[in-house]
Amino acid sequence: MKNITLSADEYLIEAARQRAAAERTTLNAQFRRWLEDYVGRRRRADAAMAAIDSLRAGISTGGRRFTRDEMNERRATGASTRPTPPGAAPTSRLSPLADRG
Repeated sequence: MKNITLSADEYLIEAARQRAAAERTTLNAQFRRWLEDYVGRRRRADAAMAAIDSLRAGISTGGRRFTRDEMNERRATGASTRPTPPGAAPTSRLSPLADRG
């Protein structure tokens, strides 16, 4: 493990040490945790973008652009589709607030 030197306000360092002690850890351990998270965020973002790019490569719209309503449309599929009982009015599956106008 490599040692580094950081500079910060004395009050901030003391407050951080007290908090770490209250959490039964050390300022060094907290910094290592923060550093791992800081580096990991970029890795997770890169992995997410790679997944999106992979999905985009397998999907083609033929250049068609969808409207906002089409992009947000929900469709019932498979086992969750329930037939409307005879004589009953069909209901919207989008939102119970959609019919309030």
